[in-house]
Amino acid sequence: MASSANRILATHVGSLVRPPQLVEFLHKIEDREPYDQSAYQNCLKESIETVVRQQADAGIDIVSDGEFSKGRNWAFYIHDRLTGLATRPLTPEEAKDPMAAVGGGQDRVAFPEFYAEYDRISGLNKRLGSRFVVTGALTYSDAQVKRDIAILRTMGASRRGMMKVFVTVGVTIGSLGIVLGIVLGAIFLYFRQNVVNGIQAITGQNLWDPQVRFLTDLPAKPNPV
Repeated sequence: MASSANRILATHVGSLVRPPQLVEFLHKIEDREPYDQSAYQNCLKESIETVVRQQADAGIDIVSDGEFSKGRNWAFYIHDRLTGLATRPLTPEEAKDPMAAVGGGQDRVAFPEFYAEYDRISGLNKRLGSRFVVTGALTYSDAQVKRDIAILRTMGASRRGMMKVFVTVGVTIGSLGIVLGIVLGAIFLYFRQNVVNGIQAITGQNLWDPQVRFLTDLPAKPNPV
């Protein structure tokens, strides 16, 4: 991880403007038109190299790929990483809810003129009448990850540096999961009867078989038959 004892390092987040030649490919992908996959990959690689070089020349210490590798839109990138996701048209009831549509939000209600132009330019208007749904088992695909790793290598990342990043993130997420699991489990066990009573009051279902006992509730002096 880059660091400096003398000054604050400069970086940024978010998308950068795609070059026209890359935008042409993205439009074809969005419209499901045929395109040259090899030419697209070469264009993507060259575009990222250029934008990384521009950031370095501008004095950016920690550069990014400008979200170029996320393709059409960073929010839709999940469709390239997981299977079992699809889109379907909004129902009439959902169409009335600004939060239900793809890219929905209250800001669209407040600034309709801006979003009318933005959606037309970005191509998002082709997706606004639909929403994401789960249609099957969610399975992980590593094809895009391998490509993203290759792009990181193109940007000058070393194998050791990349391994450090992934291991650090993995250990951090795993550790947080363990700690939160223990804490939440302890809280649930401490208030288990209140939780069970509340769920049973809402659902009307008896969650625990009365014949099943906790170890602490077992008779101290069992009477064998």
